[in-house]
Amino acid sequence: MIFHPWVIGMITGDFIILFLILLGMVNAGIINKSWDFEQSTPLQYKLEKKTYLVSAIMNFTMGIQIALLLLFVIAADEISAVLPGAMCATGTLSSNSFGFPLLFLKLFLAFLSFFWLIINYIDNQRENYPLIREKYQLLIILAPLYLLQTILTFLFVSDLDPSVITSCCGVVFDEQQETIGGFLADMETAISLPILVGLYLLIVVKNNLFLKRSWREKMPFIDILLWLSILGLGLATIINFASIYIYEMPNHRCPFCLLQKEYYYLGIPIYLSLFLGVATGISKNITLRLEYLFKPDDQIQGFSRKLNKVSLISISLFLVFAFAPFVLYFIKTGSKL
Repeated sequence: MIFHPWVIGMITGDFIILFLILLGMVNAGIINKSWDFEQSTPLQYKLEKKTYLVSAIMNFTMGIQIALLLLFVIAADEISAVLPGAMCATGTLSSNSFGFPLLFLKLFLAFLSFFWLIINYIDNQRENYPLIREKYQLLIILAPLYLLQTILTFLFVSDLDPSVITSCCGVVFDEQQETIGGFLADMETAISLPILVGLYLLIVVKNNLFLKRSWREKMPFIDILLWLSILGLGLATIINFASIYIYEMPNHRCPFCLLQKEYYYLGIPIYLSLFLGVATGISKNITLRLEYLFKPDDQIQGFSRKLNKVSLISISLFLVFAFAPFVLYFIKTGSKL
């Protein structure tokens, strides 16, 4: 399996990202150690030129890390063709104990990469780079996670065995299973859907209507908790509600099959709108915490408003994508599954 084209692609991609992250980490340590914007020395001038290069490389690296999340799922789906019992990415990821931890780590790193891009953008809006130490310290902290990602990827692909029968998505996401997949599949939609819609309406009200700006700034952690709750409930909604109407099968609850051609790649806009909404919603709170660095007329406030708008539009689209299969099925059949 180690010579499978998609396996080679996964390993190569993770090693390239790790190399760039380690390169950035070394330079970040150098910059943090000697940075002093108030000085006009040759060393400071050299560091200012270096930070341009490091920021550009890290922007590229973080963007690739986000894109590789989708490519990893596609690779797992392609690899399932050579694993007995596997019908999609679920079978590949469940074929050993490293698959799903690696997926969760890649998802976590995709969000952290997005947040780093936001912080880097905010820092670059000021000539004195007020967040340069913070963003490079964050990069140094993230480096071990990227190393862990590379190690898990190697362990995952090394343990893939075409001679061993693995579980299909019908087993992994069976509500009778005492696993995370089984828990999400067994979640009552009569409870989870109203809570999801209620949280969405609460965020809309909180950010746009009744609460004053000063009140919103005092509750960033509550806002972040709301967005994380929407992420969890959104994933549960995909598994136990949207998927069964996309497949038109009450027992088919796979969150990966809907990324396939047979289902018109409907999973891509569904996941993209959910993840983008949550990422920008949380990032908006990051900008609120950092606005003290900027004058009232600086463009950072406009950027914060744009993030807020993107987050609300994205989650609105997610709800449309999630409920549309049910509506279309009900119109076509006059019944529900």
